[in-house]
Amino acid sequence: MKTHAKRERRLRFAAIVALAGVVIVLIAGMILIQEEITNSRGTVAGDASDDDNKARDTSPLTEEASRYEEVTKGRHKRLSRALKQGAQRCKPGGRCEENRISLCRRSSNDLVVFPNLLNHRTQEKATKFLTKFETLLNSNCSPFLRYFLCSLVAPPSNGLRRPNPPCKELCIKATKPCGHLLKKFRLQLPPAMRCSHLPPKGASKCYNGPQASKCFRMTVDLYQRHPCASYVPPSFLQFPNYFGHMDAETASDGFGRFRRILDTALNDCALLLSRFLCSLYGPTCRKMVLPVPPCRELCQQTRTRCQRVFDHLRFKWPLNLNCQQFPRKGEVPCYDGPSTGVIAKPQPGKCQSLSIPFCKNVPYNMTTFPNFFIHTTQEEASLEVHQLWPLVDRKCSRDVEFFFCSLYAPMCTTLDTPPLPCRELCLRVKRGCAVVLKVFRRRWLSTLACEKFPLRESGEVCVDRPQETSQLAISQSQKRGGKCEALAAPICKDVNYTMTMVPNLFNHSTQEQAASEIHPSFYFGLRCESREMTLFVCALYFPPCGMPYQPCRELCERVKRRCLPNIELYGYPWPEEIDCDEFPSAGSGANCIGAQPLMPPTTSSTVQLENS
Repeated sequence: MKTHAKRERRLRFAAIVALAGVVIVLIAGMILIQEEITNSRGTVAGDASDDDNKARDTSPLTEEASRYEEVTKGRHKRLSRALKQGAQRCKPGGRCEENRISLCRRSSNDLVVFPNLLNHRTQEKATKFLTKFETLLNSNCSPFLRYFLCSLVAPPSNGLRRPNPPCKELCIKATKPCGHLLKKFRLQLPPAMRCSHLPPKGASKCYNGPQASKCFRMTVDLYQRHPCASYVPPSFLQFPNYFGHMDAETASDGFGRFRRILDTALNDCALLLSRFLCSLYGPTCRKMVLPVPPCRELCQQTRTRCQRVFDHLRFKWPLNLNCQQFPRKGEVPCYDGPSTGVIAKPQPGKCQSLSIPFCKNVPYNMTTFPNFFIHTTQEEASLEVHQLWPLVDRKCSRDVEFFFCSLYAPMCTTLDTPPLPCRELCLRVKRGCAVVLKVFRRRWLSTLACEKFPLRESGEVCVDRPQETSQLAISQSQKRGGKCEALAAPICKDVNYTMTMVPNLFNHSTQEQAASEIHPSFYFGLRCESREMTLFVCALYFPPCGMPYQPCRELCERVKRRCLPNIELYGYPWPEEIDCDEFPSAGSGANCIGAQPLMPPTTSSTVQLENS
């Protein structure tokens, strides 16, 4: 019995020991699995950030991120793709979070690590800390200050347990030029921000600021995503931009607040504002580490020219665009904006064979550089002028290529300077294509300020086609073939014709396109309750089918006299591309619409179509 009891106790003890061993193994396994999951999430998040940046042709702001991209290229590719598709997101409170600090956003899928290098546990605390340096950032004392601060308060997620600190060299470039302001405002840097406490470049893995900007050709996809493409279409874009944005989506966030201004502003305001903003959000590539900032004078001129629109829309100029932060012209390299005067004439150069594809059909084959826009090579000129292909496709004027090539690739002659295009040539292009150019937000309308070009009869040498007349270009479009369609435009429901010709005088191929291209001024003009205004707009954009009518000069003048005060009441001018003097006069025997004033309706409310 004693032997049996002793054996039973031994078996129980052995069972307990075995069970305890199993429990210990299970607990250890769970701990290891949890740690592996945590590490994997951080790694995948870093990989997703790198893959997103790579997919958008943007370079990461940290050297470690670019190295890590190669290491993890194949390891977590499948999980990375799932993360980018939204199957797995970086949750706040973990090793990484979505970056909500606008000053430090590098891309639309930017992930940052918290606690950060200053031991801020939340992005709200990090943002509050950054407000202490707002004055320094606005002063533009150092272009590297933003990169230095953001590397500390919003370090990018790179799959490591602790992000890389900024290098000592970056700290010096960021803080030394701002030393006088640090003393003036009594700003004390915490130990983690002192240059002496940071590792030098090369001794360890550290972030030394943007190493090189990248240039990206303007593709169709990038054109659709980048806000500046609609206003100042560049051939190449540079990232990071002035604000450190690494892609088009992030740049559009800050740019969006100005869209209402640009959609409302006209002439110089729209031109200056778009150039100023795009030098910040979408700078043209100059192959420099940092983009060239706008000059202070351009900022001040923009605010002055646009103040009326700002007041009308109750728009307040953003504090982070304080003009005082930008350098003065001549102090350092800066962008001083578009030329608002006569196009500068180039110095005489050597003749060279014309090879720009856009200009293959012009009646000359030798050109000289620099051109009238100070492009020094045909390649540089071609990158810009090729963006005018939509005008050629629309066939708004047969002189489009000839006119713009005479500026971008001027004809080589024996003269000291290349001849300008004649004013008559410019006017023909403007009359046919000014409406089409609206899709470019007046990008090239300043080029069509035809008064700066010499008249052919003035005796000054200029370029034009032989035996050309100043006949209205839209009358040429009427001679092209078209088709009749049922008139569907709601604004024309009261005119006394029911069929319209497509394409119209402006070569719009559909009624929907024509309706979308009606000048904003005319919408306000329709409020003057003039039946003739309705007739004038419909004759322009929805001409009657059959005989190729166009509005009479007399109708245009009556409408302008009656409705212009109402248009100006809403802050719009008469459209500069609609010149009444260029329409045919009924007195000259031309067939046109609206020769005689419309009589008030008696038994019918339909608008009568008057012919000469």
